[in-house]
Amino acid sequence: MLRLPRFRLLEPRSYGEAAQLLAENGAGALDRSRGTPTLRVMLVAGGTDLFPNMKRRQFTPELLISLARVRDASGIQRNGHLDISAGTTLSAIAQDPGIRERSTALAEAAEVVSTPQLRNMGTIGGNICLDTRCNWYDQSLFWRTAEGFCMKTNPDVVCRVATSSPRCLAVASADTVPALLVLGATVHFEDGGRVAEHIFEDAGSGLVRLPHRGGGRRRPLGRRESVRGADRDHRARLPAPARRGRGAATRRDEPR
Repeated sequence: MLRLPRFRLLEPRSYGEAAQLLAENGAGALDRSRGTPTLRVMLVAGGTDLFPNMKRRQFTPELLISLARVRDASGIQRNGHLDISAGTTLSAIAQDPGIRERSTALAEAAEVVSTPQLRNMGTIGGNICLDTRCNWYDQSLFWRTAEGFCMKTNPDVVCRVATSSPRCLAVASADTVPALLVLGATVHFEDGGRVAEHIFEDAGSGLVRLPHRGGGRRRPLGRRESVRGADRDHRARLPAPARRGRGAATRRDEPR
């Protein structure tokens, strides 16, 4: 049996409070390039991705800030556009009649994530921030100790999948992100009371690329980068669906 490492748990009641706790506990100074086990403070929502990673010692945070008790963390609202709170479960998105009818790609993407039990716990915010995957990295600590660590956890060693590569080749596998891209969604971040809106854009490299708050150059957003910057995605917004026509999403059973 794989056991979780010891950690402390804080449960803020708002995203602003969560961002403040991140800042107070040094999240902004963390450097993922030093290896994922060095991240001392992290956010957790459903925990369906983070807790297995912690059991394998890919992440060993001393402090977890839970978003489970944040007010209005989950919900789907419509007001000329579709707002999905970050804590909304994948099951709720897959089963929502309005999303299934008018944003079919997103509902179908959420519906094929993992198993029903994990969809009942996993959230849209967590899926957007999903850790990258690699057959070498996603193994137990015992296995990796015997076979050798990789640069994702230990930057001083080579990539075990492509030994000549100067960078980690673990791939993004968030099922909902491609659907959000094609539906023109935006993601809203909160940083200590300030809310910023970012546009999903295809980076052409398996990552979601978002603009800086002030515009200008764009940067890739990797796993939990928002945590290190002491901010948190708290809502995804989709524009009102256009009339059916060229480029519009269609249902599986409709002729194309």
